[in-house]
Amino acid sequence: MANSLTNPFDSVVTRTNRSGSFTLRPAVGRYKVSFQPPPTLLDQWATGKESEWAADVITVEADKEVVLEEKALPTGRVEGRLLDAAGRPVAFAGVAIENPSLDRFFQATTDADGRWFQTVRPGTYAVRFDTSNQAQWAHGKATPEAADPITVLADKTTIVDDKLAQTGSLSVRGMDARSGAPVTSFCVDAHTDFKIVFACTDNGVAELTELGAGTYTVKVTDGEHLDTSTPGVLVTAGNAATVTARMHQGATIAVTVTDAATGEPVGGICLSGKPADRATEYGGFVGDCADFSGKLTLTRVVPDRYVFFASAFDGQHGSQWVGPQGGVGAQTQAAVVTAIEGETTALAIRLDGQGTIAGVITDEATGEPAGNVEILAGNSGGTSEPDGSYELPGLGPYEWVVSFAGQWSGGGANRFAAIPVPVRENSTTPYNVKLQKKTTLTGRITGPAGQPPSFAELSVVNAKSFDIMGRPTVEADGTYSVGLLGPQDVKIHIIAAAGDRFVVMWYPNAAGFADGQAVSIPDSGSAVVDIPIR
Repeated sequence: MANSLTNPFDSVVTRTNRSGSFTLRPAVGRYKVSFQPPPTLLDQWATGKESEWAADVITVEADKEVVLEEKALPTGRVEGRLLDAAGRPVAFAGVAIENPSLDRFFQATTDADGRWFQTVRPGTYAVRFDTSNQAQWAHGKATPEAADPITVLADKTTIVDDKLAQTGSLSVRGMDARSGAPVTSFCVDAHTDFKIVFACTDNGVAELTELGAGTYTVKVTDGEHLDTSTPGVLVTAGNAATVTARMHQGATIAVTVTDAATGEPVGGICLSGKPADRATEYGGFVGDCADFSGKLTLTRVVPDRYVFFASAFDGQHGSQWVGPQGGVGAQTQAAVVTAIEGETTALAIRLDGQGTIAGVITDEATGEPAGNVEILAGNSGGTSEPDGSYELPGLGPYEWVVSFAGQWSGGGANRFAAIPVPVRENSTTPYNVKLQKKTTLTGRITGPAGQPPSFAELSVVNAKSFDIMGRPTVEADGTYSVGLLGPQDVKIHIIAAAGDRFVVMWYPNAAGFADGQAVSIPDSGSAVVDIPIR
C-alpha cells in the first residue's frame, strides 16, 4: 500500500503476483509504502524499515517511474508455557515481548494449557506476563530492570517458560485525618507502572487478595474526602501488607453571584480558579457553573490560595477577575481566596455591565495584518481575522490586561509590566496592536527509539508569572515551533505518548512545575529544546 503524505485520498493499494512483483499507479506526490505479507512474515515499510515513522519518503513525479526492490525482513519465533505458583497452567494471560529502544512491541495470549507463541524480529527482548492481578518478567522477576534478556535469532525458536511467583495481599483502611474516625465506605486502586487493581468496601476494609509482588501506589477515594495517595507500598510474595490512608477533608467555597447594581441573583456564569502562588498542575482544575439561583458550591477543593475568573454568558453582564469588592480586569488585582481544610469560605461575585475591546493587529516590522492571533483577557478570548481585525466582547468595565499571542498590552513579555486597556460599559474601546519580532523556540519530541510521538500537547509557561505563553502544534515528525517574546524564562509542560509510554511531565523529566527546568528565551534569535520521552 502506498500511503499518501500529500493527500490521504490518493493512497492506493495492490497485491503482488506469484513472482512477488507489483505495480501501483499513484498520483503525483509523497508516499510511504507498506507491505503486509502473509504469516509468518511481519508487516514492514519501504525500504527495509519496521515502522511507519522510520520509513523512507518516496516522491512520485509526473511521467517518471519509481522502482522499489523490497526484501522481507528476517523473523524469529518465541514461545513458551506459563504456570502459576502451584504449577497449574495459566490461561488467557497476556504476554508482552518488548524492546522499547528499538520501538518493538509484540503481544500474545496464553491458551487453556498456558502455552503461547509469537513471531518477532530477531533481537533482544524483555518478556512480561500479565494476569488480572499480577505482572512478572521472565524469568520470575518482579521488575523490568531485573528481567532476563531474551535473545531471538532469525529463523530460530526461543523457548521462554515461566512460573508465576506466589502472590501476596493488601488490606486498606481509611481514616479521617483530623478526627481519627474510620472511613467505612471507599474504593481503592493499587497500581504500579504496569498493573492496576481495584477494590471497594462498605465495611471499612478493602481487600486486594492474590496481588502480585511489587511496589504500589495506593489511591483511596470516597467521594467526600480528598483522594489520598500512598506511594511506596511494598507487597511481597506470601505476605499480607496493610495500609491505613489518612484522608483529609477538602475545603468548600460557597459562591453567590449578584448584579452589582441591583443585588439580584445572576445565573448562567462559570467560575474557574487557579492557584494564586504557583503554576496549575495537570488535573488541578477548580470550578463549575452556577445555576439560575446565582448560587454555586465548590466542594472537595484542595486547600490552597486561589484566584477566580467569572465568565458571564447572559449577554448583559461582563466577565471579570473576581476582586475584593467587585470585578477587576487584572489577575494581580484579583481577590485571593484561602481554601481551608474542612471549612467553608464565602466568595461573592458582583457582576457589572459589559463592554468591548476591538482593533487591528499588524506585524510591527512589515505593517502587514496578522491573522489567527490568539487574544486573551483572563479566560475571555478570540482570534484575529485574516485582515488582522479582532473583537473581545463581553468584558466587564475595568482596566484589562490583555495578551496578544504572548505579547501583553503595552508591549513586552511580562504580565506584571503590562499597560491595561480601559473598558467602558456599553461601548467599544479601540486598541490596535503591533506585534513585535519574537524569538523562535523549536525542538523535537522523540520516543525511546527516536520515534515521533503518536500524541503530544505542549504548553510553554512563564517561569515567574505562571501564564501560558504558547501552545505549539506538534507536527507528525515530532517537531514543534512557537514564537515567544524575550527575554523571559519559561518551563515546558508535556503530555505525550510514544511506543508504549504515556507521560505527563515538565521538561526534562519532572513531575511538578517546581522541579522543571527553566529555559531562557533570549530577546532575539532562537532557542532549541529537544524533548525525549524516557
